[in-house]
Amino acid sequence: MIEGAPAPGGAAAAPGRRPARRDGPPLALLAAISAALLLAAYLVTGLLAGGFSLSPAATAASVLGELRHSDAIRTGAVLGFGSAVPLGIYAATVSARLRNLGIRAPGATIALFGGVFAAGLLSVGSLASWALSEPLASPQPALLQVVQNIGLAAAGPGRLAGLGLLLAGVAVPAAFTGLLPRPLVAAGLGLALLDELSTLTLFSDLPARLGVALAVLGLASLAWLTAAGALLPLTRQSPGARRPGRTPKE
Repeated sequence: MIEGAPAPGGAAAAPGRRPARRDGPPLALLAAISAALLLAAYLVTGLLAGGFSLSPAATAASVLGELRHSDAIRTGAVLGFGSAVPLGIYAATVSARLRNLGIRAPGATIALFGGVFAAGLLSVGSLASWALSEPLASPQPALLQVVQNIGLAAAGPGRLAGLGLLLAGVAVPAAFTGLLPRPLVAAGLGLALLDELSTLTLFSDLPARLGVALAVLGLASLAWLTAAGALLPLTRQSPGARRPGRTPKE
């Protein structure tokens, strides 16, 4: 083939740029779907089940009282579980995208681990709520309280810790390579820090008391992932690319 001639079936690629490649589903769409399903889960549970936020100090009567809204709790649990699926796909896709963009630092792997970790704990929390929605012949308030507390910790601070790693895994490499705008990178790092600090609430019953704040923080993190997914490029300027008007050295 003559050097410089266009490839068969299409025009020649622009000099100095790698050919465009599709490395998975749209990141912004995945994060938006995950956020929408999670928001729907919060609305269903909050509006129809009165919040369903049992605290470790809840009495037996309050436990059984809140579990009367079994249909709303089950619906919210299914929506929350559904939110975990696109989140896990996002983690795998963004990790592959970062590697295709030439990121060889641990950030891509950290993003993958954080996203899978967050999706897994969101699934655990949602399935715990689903289990509590099942009618029981002789409910035991103490056991129901333990299951609810596990779900609360998993879907709350535990999930946020994973989200923080996902955000940091994307934002830190982007900060060094200029893949994302600086204000967006700064916002991502700030949200990642807050996500990690949320684990401190596990030292008390704060996850139950701060349920709304933790929910808003999780949705804000998903909103950042949506924006980052929309702006993260598919290709990156080759390090050895020749600038326009510059003649090659002999």
